Amino acid sequence: MYGVVSSTDSICMAGITLTRISSVPENSLELTKEERRNILQEFHEQPIGWHSGINRTFERIKLHTFWPGMKQEIEDYIKSCDVCQKNKITQRKTKLTLKITNTPEVVSQNCTMDIVGPLTKNFEGNIYLLTFQGRIV
Repeated sequence: MYGVVSSTDSICMAGITLTRISSVPENSLELTKEERRNILQEFHEQPIGWHSGINRTFERIKLHTFWPGMKQEIEDYIKSCDVCQKNKITQRKTKLTLKITNTPEVVSQNCTMDIVGPLTKNFEGNIYLLTFQGRIV
């Protein structure tokens, strides 16, 4: 059964009044799938949530209500959130292997060139930058 959990006051979220109680009675309020979805949306997408991550959203919702499988449902909901996926900062850092290079014997023997852009258009209308670097002994 889906139940409302917590201590003494109530809150109205997604058009449903959630009342805090000390434990889940057997005849507790059963939330429909649509009501659970509305609660997830309210706590995650509205100003109260501002697209918080899985753990913060879970901690905030569990203060007011609980249902079996809630953590997984929150995880699935946030993983399917377009805004979160577009703005997600990945913690994985790419490490390149170090290469041993030889020191050039004369100036400009070892040069690198790269094109950077497109950038914001400058006053001349250019959007690319050509970089050139020569290794000096």
